[in-house]
Amino acid sequence: MSTKLIRDPFLRVPAAAVPTSAGLRLRENEGERVRLRIRARRYGSTGHNVIGRLAGEGEGRIAIAAHYDTAACCPGAADNASGTAVILELCEVFAAGSKHKLAMDFIAYDGEEYGRHEGNNLGAAEYVRRHAAEARETQAVVEADFVGTAINAPSVRVAGWPSRQQEQLLRVLRRFPRHIVDVRPGTEPPRTSLNLAGVPSLWFVNEYRSSPIHTAQDVLSLVSPRELAFSAQVIAAVVDHLASGNGEGIS
Repeated sequence: MSTKLIRDPFLRVPAAAVPTSAGLRLRENEGERVRLRIRARRYGSTGHNVIGRLAGEGEGRIAIAAHYDTAACCPGAADNASGTAVILELCEVFAAGSKHKLAMDFIAYDGEEYGRHEGNNLGAAEYVRRHAAEARETQAVVEADFVGTAINAPSVRVAGWPSRQQEQLLRVLRRFPRHIVDVRPGTEPPRTSLNLAGVPSLWFVNEYRSSPIHTAQDVLSLVSPRELAFSAQVIAAVVDHLASGNGEGIS
């Protein structure tokens, strides 16, 4: 599978990091032609998706997802141990409660940071391929990716919902006025990193352009326990609303 050579969320042009000594030589020879040789290799590796399922009383299901992998040489505390922690907590909370109308699939998938396949992340693509029947039955995707951070406002992208169901969801989200709600245009296809074509989605993802994701600075201090608990509370309210059948017929 193809992957990015340079992993830096702030760069929008081809780039390469070089030693300071090479940088000084480049500066001293500004305007001269240089040759860059990159020695790289491909190697095989194996990833795993971890799936927990709670049966529902009726037909249909919702997916509650987060990728648990991180970029190389990166602790990955915010991206995405934060989202993984949320779905683990919700799995435990809902497993201890009463059964809902819709089944819940808790999906911690691998290969989000590396590998793209047919417009999807590698682990997500494998989930859809290996669990095609469950994917077809999925009526909504709720994903947590980079949540609970200390300095970034909590945010969710809402996409692909019919108007009545969207208004019901917004009513739930209005119970948490501090949470920013970004309703995407009706012409924009719904998606999260776990991309199920045509399935309405809620992507809980904080604004990350000013945060050091994909670097060695993505450490635990970026995540606030209080904010993580708040994000989990909001996502739990949304999942409870959907799994209770209030979004029935949404897809």
